[in-house]
Formats: sequence, structure tokens, C-alpha cells
Amino acid sequence: MPNDTISEVTSENFEQVKFIREEVRFQHDLLNNRVSWYVASQSFLVTAFAISASSVKPFSEICILPYFAIPSLGILLSSFIIPAINAAIQRIGLQNGLLSCFNLKNYLPPRDDTQHIQSLRFASAVPVIFMMFWVLVLITGAWKVYRLFTDELRATGHTMQQMAPQALSTPQSANAVKGK
Repeated sequence: MPNDTISEVTSENFEQVKFIREEVRFQHDLLNNRVSWYVASQSFLVTAFAISASSVKPFSEICILPYFAIPSLGILLSSFIIPAINAAIQRIGLQNGLLSCFNLKNYLPPRDDTQHIQSLRFASAVPVIFMMFWVLVLITGAWKVYRLFTDELRATGHTMQQMAPQALSTPQSANAVKGK
């Protein structure tokens, strides 16, 4: 536990210091693996989005894939990884707090904590950036579908108010409303 006094590293507490350093290294490796896995998964999703969005025909069933399914998966993965990355960063901070209780100037060069904190920002910022990208893709997809729908209505001479009663008056729509 961190306390206000700084202890000298002795042969008795050297194993403690060694354990804490190994724990910090483990948390850094874990954070690195999580970020690497996340960036790799996002690269596959961005590639799938780019390929499928470039071959979409308006109002086709495929239109759902690039503008709604893939971004939803990207947002879901981002929402899962953000707490995991933040937990690793918090754990690294706690372990560094424990390590700061020992006088390590004879063993390690002095460390600038602000640089260390700034270096961890990348890990916490990457999922947020990708999540904003996927939200933008969702908004763009919704806007694109809306524009295609309204352009189609204008081309046929209909309005939104005219289409709603017609949709409910057809036999197929009436069966869909009744749940058949």
C-alpha cells in the first residue's frame, strides 16, 4: 500500500519491488494486446465497410450491411473495449503508486509521470475515435436512406403524408399490422 514515507530498497523488500515492476509490465502487455486486437478488428470492419459501401445499390437489402450492420458492430466492439482499456490504465496507475513508495533512484532513472500519462492517452483515445467514426457512418447511412426515400417519393409524385395512409390500406400492410 502506498504511504507517505519512501522506503529504501533493501534485500528484504527487493522481491516486493520486483513483483510490482512485473505487475506493471504485465498490465502494459495486457493493454498493448487489447489495443492491438482492437485496432486489427477495426481495420477488418473498415475494409468490409469500404468494399460493401462501394458496391451498394439503392434500396437493396445489401444497403443495411455497410451503413447499419457494420457500424453497429464497430460501436459494440468499441463499447466493450473502452472499459477494459480504462481498467488496465487504472491498474497501471495503482501499481506505479505502489512503486513510488520505494526509493529507486539508484536502480532506475527518474521518470516523468506526465509523459507516462500522456503516453497512455493513445490507448484510451483510439476506441473513442473509432466510435465517433462509426457513429458518423450510421448518421451518414440514415441520411442516405432518407434522401433516397424522399427522392423516390418525389420522382413518383408522392409525399410522406400520402404514403402513410396508402401503406396501411394495402392488404399486405394490414396483415403485417395485425401480425399475420
